[in-house]
Amino acid sequence: MSQDRTERWRELELSLSDLLASMTSQINPASSAIVSEFIENREYGLAIEWLVEAASIQKGQLSEAQQTEVHRLADVMEINLGS
Repeated sequence: MSQDRTERWRELELSLSDLLASMTSQINPASSAIVSEFIENREYGLAIEWLVEAASIQKGQLSEAQQTEVHRLADVMEINLGS
């Protein structure tokens, strides 16, 4: 069971890191650093919430692929982002 959890964490970490990398031009460096810290500490829900909020504050428009990935990850984590 713990191997399944470890694999799930690894997949979430990779997906969130890739999403963060795709959004570096849409959020400020301080927000990017905070999200990286959330990811490193397995605070995946906070990471995705912070990413979405940071992009919104910066008036960043998420691409269709980014929006799809955000919603996919939120579904995997069973969280409601309110969007």
